[in-house]
Amino acid sequence: MLRGPVWISSQHARYRRMIDFKKKKLFLLDMDGTIYLGDRLFEGTAEFLKAVRRQGGKYLFVTNNSSRSVDAYIERLQRLGIASERDDFLTSVDALIMFLRNGYEKKLIYAAGTKTFREQLQTAGFHITTECTEAVELLVNGFDTELSFQKLEDACRLLTRGVEWIATNPDGVGFRSGLRLCLGDAHKSDRKKTSLYRKTGAGYGTALHGALWLYEG
Repeated sequence: MLRGPVWISSQHARYRRMIDFKKKKLFLLDMDGTIYLGDRLFEGTAEFLKAVRRQGGKYLFVTNNSSRSVDAYIERLQRLGIASERDDFLTSVDALIMFLRNGYEKKLIYAAGTKTFREQLQTAGFHITTECTEAVELLVNGFDTELSFQKLEDACRLLTRGVEWIATNPDGVGFRSGLRLCLGDAHKSDRKKTSLYRKTGAGYGTALHGALWLYEG
């Protein structure tokens, strides 16, 4: 499957290019819509992953969905017949943690997100709270499938007070536009994808030109 140059095309012809997969050492793979759809694994996915490993390459499953833990994704892939480990994933929470390690380690952080979102930040060593108090110095939020009116009220109070706001990722189909209109703008921890891309490559000893990002679009 990875022999010789391979045509990669998207819905836009201008993005079509010839890529020699054998020269790529790191593959960043979106999941839903790229390697599977719902509970159906796309044909050729398992063979592709085996071929990457066989030729000495590395792949990472990438997602901007901060509402789920990596363990949940490991279980889902297992059900689809794909074995994986924690180090096989790169999530928007990972990107957030990388961002927060640059000066936010000692701040009290109000985390507006799911339980697993908060747990991941706590495990990474950050001071996390769900109490809207004067001691809070930073508001972070991710895609929240457990959203409540209380969280929205707390976020409004914190932002009205001038607390800095960092979000895991923009989402034009979700609540982002309304939140920005009502609450002001936010930093996005994945706003510099190339920067994250470079850090990921560096972490695996791979130059930027030696990596390939495959995603739905």
